[in-house]
Amino acid sequence: MKQRGRAGRVHPSGGVTMFRRILVPLDGSDFAERILPLAADLARRMGSTLALVLVHRRLPALVAADEAAQVEPLFDKQLREEEEEYLDGLHTRVPALHGLAIEHAVLEGTVASAIAEYVQRHDVDLVAMTTHGRGPISRFWLGSVADRLVRKVHVPILLVRPDNLPQFPLGADRPVLVPLDGSPLAEVALAPALSLAALGGSPVALLSVVEPGFVPWTPLPAAEPVPMEAESLERRRLRATKYLHELAEKLRAQGRQVTAEVQLGADPAKVILHEVDERKAGLVALATRGLGGAERFLLGSVADKLIRSAHCAVLVVHPEDER
Repeated sequence: MKQRGRAGRVHPSGGVTMFRRILVPLDGSDFAERILPLAADLARRMGSTLALVLVHRRLPALVAADEAAQVEPLFDKQLREEEEEYLDGLHTRVPALHGLAIEHAVLEGTVASAIAEYVQRHDVDLVAMTTHGRGPISRFWLGSVADRLVRKVHVPILLVRPDNLPQFPLGADRPVLVPLDGSPLAEVALAPALSLAALGGSPVALLSVVEPGFVPWTPLPAAEPVPMEAESLERRRLRATKYLHELAEKLRAQGRQVTAEVQLGADPAKVILHEVDERKAGLVALATRGLGGAERFLLGSVADKLIRSAHCAVLVVHPEDER
């Protein structure tokens, strides 16, 4: 691909990460295409190149093996030409793409691996996609292409459900919500969140959820887990409050519009989802790892619950030490 390079990732006015090349994975479905107006709007506001990619579907996945042996070369060539024509035609078929710098490519290999390799080779800064594509709209997110990409691609991924797709989700009345747990790993979501907030003129809302914990061991046989002492919970709440307010002050000193709030709740995802709806957030940004740095499976995790349930876009960010 042409126009390679990462120059310009730091915005001259704010020192935050900007996205110079935005990749949109497509599969020919209407669901996958629904991200295009939003991705195009982001690209236009940032002066970014938009890369549209589709992973080639090889014949054995479509017909029986004995039939494939006879017709594969011709049919495969025809299918690839149709895929190229599909991508090439998007620029004229989708009005939102008019006037943008567009790249497109048909990739080879398994979907997630092929896209991850493209991201690395072509200096992609952001992946934007819907959470459903060829499969039915009720499909669980875990096991989908989106899930595998979150595990493989170490650049921010903007995920939006097909039914939650405004042209641009941010503005003065649509804050960017950033859940934090006090760890440096969780803070990696801040830079891209600040970048998008600045782009849309949105305030940033920092949120920490303190969970009432349980003592994992008790000397009493067959006893129920013992709740932590109230003062222990209060100490953790005060520590989270101090951390968030200090961080918010640093960001305000940079000219950011920032709020900070600590909530108590046994289910962080439920608390975050409530805050998304209460604040009418346009975006929630979070890292895929948090306190402790242990690998987290997305099924049942905060990230998975947010992606499946949030009435807004979700930005998933990998820790920088994994890139």
